[in-house]
Amino acid sequence: RLPLVHLKRGIIVSIIGCSLALGLTACSDKNRVPSDVLDRDEMQAVMWDMIQADRYAAMFFPSDSVRKKDIKTETLKLYDQVFQIHKISQEEFVRSYKFYLSRPDISKGMFDSIYSSANRKREEDANKQMKEQQRKDSLQNALLKDSSASKLKKDSLLNKLKSDSLALKQKLNKDSLDLRRRKDSVLNRLRQRAAERRTKTGLVPVP
Repeated sequence: RLPLVHLKRGIIVSIIGCSLALGLTACSDKNRVPSDVLDRDEMQAVMWDMIQADRYAAMFFPSDSVRKKDIKTETLKLYDQVFQIHKISQEEFVRSYKFYLSRPDISKGMFDSIYSSANRKREEDANKQMKEQQRKDSLQNALLKDSSASKLKKDSLLNKLKSDSLALKQKLNKDSLDLRRRKDSVLNRLRQRAAERRTKTGLVPVP
C-alpha cells in the first residue's frame, strides 16, 4: 500500500504542475503581441509623438473653416514624419492601433501612461507659460520704473534749469542796476568836479 500512496501523490503533484504550466502558458499567450504588431513600448512612443503632432497643428496652423483642409493635410504630413522617425509604415501603425483597441486588457496600461504623460506635459507647458509671463511682466515693470525715474530726473533737471535761469536773470538785473548806479555816481562826481573848477576859475556854466 505504501508504494501505491507514493504513486498517487506523484500523480497528483504532476497534475498540479501541468495545470500550473498550462495556466502560465495560457496567460503568456493571452498577453503576447502578434509579430506584425508594434510592441507596447514602441506603440506608446509612436502615439505620444502623434499627440504632439496634433498639438503642434492646433497651435501653429490657422483654425478658420476655409483652411481646415490645409490643416488636415499638414497634420497628415506630420504623421508621416512620425512614421519615418520610428521607421514604420502607416499600415503597420493602423494594424497595431486596431489590435490594441481590440485588447483593452493590454492597452489600458499603455493608454493610462500616455494620459499621465500628457497631463504632465500640459502642466509643464502651463508652468513655463506662467514663468514667461512673469518674466515679461517683471521686465515691463522695470521699464516703467526706469521710465518714471527718467521722467522724474528730467523734470527735476528742467526745474533746476528754470530755477538757475531765474536766479541768473535776477543776478544780471541786479548787476545791471548796480552798474547803472555806479555809472551815474561817477558821472555825478565828474560833473561836480567840473563845476568846482569852473567856480574857481570864475567861469559860469552856460545854461
